[in-house]
Amino acid sequence: SNSVTPSAPVVGTPPGAPTIGTATKGNTSATVSWTAPANTGSMPLTGYDVQVRTTAATPVVVKTVAVPLTPTTATISGLTNGTAVTLRVRAVAPGVAPSPTPHA
Repeated sequence: SNSVTPSAPVVGTPPGAPTIGTATKGNTSATVSWTAPANTGSMPLTGYDVQVRTTAATPVVVKTVAVPLTPTTATISGLTNGTAVTLRVRAVAPGVAPSPTPHA
């Protein structure tokens, strides 16, 4: 018999975090803008994920919206007026984990 040691698949280097700009509220919506990460990792970026998260001590992702590379802004609709949320933007590249990022 042969011994085998399982290991995680080799993946590319994740992109850096986008720099969050402004977030503005609207009527059942919010708009967030960002600057692309300086370090795009080992694979070309294909877009961004904008997460809507609760503001609880342990945040819960309410929804994730995929957006294209440009423009680096997104309006998220379907929010509830008067309910605070945070918006998190993550750079996406094929075959690598999304970038971590601060939130607005």
